[in-house]
Amino acid sequence: MIRKLSRSKTSCLLLALICSLAPFAQAGAESLVEASGWGKYFEEGQTQGTFVLYDLGRDQWKVFNKTRAETRFIPASTFKIPHALIALDTNTVKDPRQVFAWDGVTREITEWNKAQTLRTAMKYSVVPVFQGFARDIGPERMMDFLEKFQYGNMDVSGDFER
Repeated sequence: MIRKLSRSKTSCLLLALICSLAPFAQAGAESLVEASGWGKYFEEGQTQGTFVLYDLGRDQWKVFNKTRAETRFIPASTFKIPHALIALDTNTVKDPRQVFAWDGVTREITEWNKAQTLRTAMKYSVVPVFQGFARDIGPERMMDFLEKFQYGNMDVSGDFER
């Protein structure tokens, strides 16, 4: 039997998942195991990247491409997950099926040039929709959530329009 979870329970579960990744940032070198065999998956996909996995049974982190895992990058689309949770929790997004009107500005990515729901905004990484969420949430509330998440450097001083 599949049960539908409330928005707050779903948000809590996703927040717990995101926060569970935080210890990696502080993991000691002795708890890291290089998983060089995982590189074949990146080669097959003709892409570069890193993958980090915590093995509960062995109480250790496994990592492919440790150097890249330790390199700081702008959050880009990885931020859309906590951003969507914040938008739901603040009621900026009242319902995942809520429709957000297209602003009429034609953009290079075709999928962006139409009305969106949270699902399609996530699927197509529709930056203008998330910029709207950020404006509605505001820097103070956004900062409160980022501190709770311990997400990145928690700096929201940048321009929401970039």
